[in-house]
Amino acid sequence: MNPVHIIRECMTNTEWGRGLPESIIGPTFITAANTLYEEGLGLSMLWTSEMAVNDFILEVIRQIDAVRYEDPETGLQEIKLIRPDYDVATLPVLNPSNCRLEQLTEPMLCDLVNQVTVNYWNRDTGADSALAVQDTAAINMVGTIHNQTMEYSGITTDRVALMVGQRDLSRMSKPFRSGRLIVNRKVANIKVGDVFVLNWPDRGVDRLICRAARRSDNGELDGMIGIEFGEDVFGEEYRVASVPPPSGWEDPVPPPIDFDQVTAYDEPYPMM
Repeated sequence: MNPVHIIRECMTNTEWGRGLPESIIGPTFITAANTLYEEGLGLSMLWTSEMAVNDFILEVIRQIDAVRYEDPETGLQEIKLIRPDYDVATLPVLNPSNCRLEQLTEPMLCDLVNQVTVNYWNRDTGADSALAVQDTAAINMVGTIHNQTMEYSGITTDRVALMVGQRDLSRMSKPFRSGRLIVNRKVANIKVGDVFVLNWPDRGVDRLICRAARRSDNGELDGMIGIEFGEDVFGEEYRVASVPPPSGWEDPVPPPIDFDQVTAYDEPYPMM
């Protein structure tokens, strides 16, 4: 089932869900559902009364890598997938003129994950399966494997397990920075999941593509908003410095060629 439809049903079902009215569902639910359909990212999940509905919704959100929030302007429930669906040139820019940087940290290379193991249920075999993806460059850099096991009970195919494993590995194997900002009302419309550009010359930060992870009000009357952020996994393009030269290697075994002289004859019966 489309995961966004699962979340919507949990929120609006009047028998076992939260019983919210359909009118509270924002337009981003349709956009996210279409994106997941194009990706082929469907989930097969069973909800039981032993798990709270909100916890079940959070589990679905974790498996599709998304955030759900209430729009502070409209009051509607919205959902946003963490995907490369933005143009850097149109993103808002945060700098010392409109915010205050309270924290900026970067993980150590030795703390990064370079292998992700995805545990899931394979519907083709009818049994539990595991699939591992590796960042060989990160493994060679630290000289050992740092594995992170991820449990995805809703995944049932090898293709989706590989896609999700590569998604998690790309996020865990790079030293992405994170921090906290206090922004003024000029840029207070940044919502959870939104992407922005951070420029902070004093910390050597130039056009850092970040994504808002949490938004909070400080409770004071100064109109300042707290934004916890992380460097966006899609904000950096990985490229080679130049086109590699040809290797110059030649295959020592040439392709087969015909004989210069060919004679056709009937094969004797004893040799048949």
